Amino acid sequence: MKVVNLIWVLIFIISSCSKNDNDPITLCYSIINDKPNPVIGNQVRIEYPVLEKTQLVIIGGDGSFTISNSDATKLKVDINDRLIDLTPLSTGEVTLTINDQSKNSYILNVSISYIEHQFSIDKQDVVVVGDKLSTEQKKQIELEAMATIPIEVNGGYRFVYNSEDRNKGQVFIYKNSFGDKAIESTFEIKYNQKEGHSYRSYIISIDGKQREFILNKYLTTTKGDMVVPIAFIEILTEQFNTEYPNIECVYTQQRIKN
Repeated sequence: MKVVNLIWVLIFIISSCSKNDNDPITLCYSIINDKPNPVIGNQVRIEYPVLEKTQLVIIGGDGSFTISNSDATKLKVDINDRLIDLTPLSTGEVTLTINDQSKNSYILNVSISYIEHQFSIDKQDVVVVGDKLSTEQKKQIELEAMATIPIEVNGGYRFVYNSEDRNKGQVFIYKNSFGDKAIESTFEIKYNQKEGHSYRSYIISIDGKQREFILNKYLTTTKGDMVVPIAFIEILTEQFNTEYPNIECVYTQQRIKN
C-alpha cells in the first residue's frame, strides 16, 4: 500500500473511532485517486480473475465486527480491525453481512464478473510496401488484404477473460456494430519483445485458423496528434509472397476508437 493510501486509511479509522457507537455502519473504498470514495447502494462490483484484492474500510459502528459470507467458494473475506479485504475466487453473487456488538448491521452485495475488454473499430486501411510493385499490383493487394479483415468499420471485438489462465478467454466478434449478433470464438494473448520494444498480440481463432492481431500504435498517425491512436495490426506478407514476389511487406490496420 502506498504511503498516501495508508494515510487515508488511518484518517478513516481515527475519524470513525471518534464517533458514537450507535452511528450506522457504512463502507468506503480504501483509496480511489487518493480520495475517500463511499460504497454506493450497498453494492460492490469486482472483476475476476485478478491479482489484486479489493479493500474496503468500515465507517461507524462500535469497532467490534463480525462478517457473515454467503458463499466462501466465490469470495474470500479477511477483516483486520476496520479494513476488509475481498479476494474473488470465481464469478457470481455474494452477500456479506457486517454486525457489531451494538447491534449495528450492514448488508453488502458483491457482484463478481469476468474481466472484459471491448474495442470498437473506427477506421481500416492497408499498407503495402514494395518499390518494384506496379500501381495496379498495389491496388489489387490492397483490395485483397482489406477483404481479410473480419469486421466492418463500427464493428468491434469483446474479449472475455473467462479462463483460469489470465491470458485466454472467449471473444465476441461484431461484424457491423455492437448489439448485433456476434461470432463467438476463442483468443489467447501473446507477449512479444522486439528491439527493446514490448507489445502484445491477440491470437484469435477465425474460421478454423489462428490469426495474430498485434496491438500497437496506429502507423499512419498524423504528426502533432495529442493522443496517439492504437490499432490491431495483422501482417499478411507471407500470404501474398507467392503471387507477388516483389512484395516487401503488407499489413492491415484496424484503428481502435478512443
